[in-house]
Amino acid sequence: HKKVYHNHMIRSTENQEKKFYIVNGGDWEASVLSKDAIDAAASGLEEAFKEYGNSLVLGNCLTVTNASDVQHQEPDSIEIDIFYVPSILSDIGKNELASQLDIILRNNEKKLDKPKTT
Repeated sequence: HKKVYHNHMIRSTENQEKKFYIVNGGDWEASVLSKDAIDAAASGLEEAFKEYGNSLVLGNCLTVTNASDVQHQEPDSIEIDIFYVPSILSDIGKNELASQLDIILRNNEKKLDKPKTT
């Protein structure tokens, strides 16, 4: 049975310091109030660790969407940033996990790059 947290976030639109961002990590997403996209990536990843702990599935990248400005933007100009998960893990102090994941991702990359011999 999954716990549901109702974490209502509200901001005054006069407050231009922080904006809402949606952080997507593949099979989870978080909405966070942050000053910029990289800060949002770190906060979102921390939230995901709080929620899922060691069962958190990590891919190679996090997608961060600026949700605060969405209503004022054309669909093709919505701000989306993509961050490499190991660098964000380092930002939140999970250095060992960052280097382990980095090695795994690089090895997978090498396997994909090898020409297939039939």
